[in-house]
Amino acid sequence: MKKAFLSILFIQIMFMPLAPKAFSQCGTVADDLSLVLPCVEYEGTYYKLNFSAYANPADSACLYWRFESLQLASGGPSCAHIDAALTITAPCVYYGGKNIAITLEYYDWPYWKLGSQFTLNPVDITSISGDTMQCIDTSYYSSPEFQAALLEAMACVQSCQDATCIMSCMPDLGLGSAFSLAFELYNPGITSIEFILPAGAFFEASADVQPMLIGVDEILTVSPGITIVCVPTYCMDGYAHAPSAEDTFAIPGSGIAQQACIAEILDLIRGKTEISQADSLIIQDAVWTCMEDGSITEAQRAALQNL
Repeated sequence: MKKAFLSILFIQIMFMPLAPKAFSQCGTVADDLSLVLPCVEYEGTYYKLNFSAYANPADSACLYWRFESLQLASGGPSCAHIDAALTITAPCVYYGGKNIAITLEYYDWPYWKLGSQFTLNPVDITSISGDTMQCIDTSYYSSPEFQAALLEAMACVQSCQDATCIMSCMPDLGLGSAFSLAFELYNPGITSIEFILPAGAFFEASADVQPMLIGVDEILTVSPGITIVCVPTYCMDGYAHAPSAEDTFAIPGSGIAQQACIAEILDLIRGKTEISQADSLIIQDAVWTCMEDGSITEAQRAALQNL
């Protein structure tokens, strides 16, 4: 039940580490090999491109995609690029927990094929858990400012019966969401490497624990060796338990959510670099509604557009 989250929500909001602030635009490949490039630059204009997988009977050894649709998008220097030959260079595509840089070569309208560039980012996700205490800077939480804010919020929340009330009690710490997961990443190299968790990536634990969703693309800087970082996430099942320190998560299949209403939510919030606590509640409610009803309401759609 959603109300069962209220006490956990309060604790997570007050003690979750600050959210990463760097964002990018990483493509995704789903279980059916459909490809979404959320940000592609062509002659100074940015587009979101959607492709379906295509089995070319003349070349069964290579991967092909069929262009399906496009829409205008916002973008920046980290976006994919289309050149004069219609070759698409994508610096990041996410599949099954991996970051891959690829090129798509134009074949024949409306088809592209996997090009000659296929570079695997060496960073591995070695574990995912609900144990966010391992990446908290405890000095911040022992400061007089935080202690005063905590006491004030605890007094305020005593009269709350719903999540909206709890959010109104919280100081805005810029957390990015109400819940987070701790990612352990391994970089086998000798220099830091950027690794991207894209919007739409999700992670599963046991059946009685909520799957957790990445809401906006995030760049993680992974130092040589092991790095642990906490990442803001959104719950995908209002009737299961929130993640706890004992819960471990896995990447199912491609690791990309396929619900149309989830894609709509992600499009509406794509590119946001500052998500307040009030914003995160709006997003979380929309995700829950999507997963329960298969769509979001007009009121939620308008609220997401206005974040």
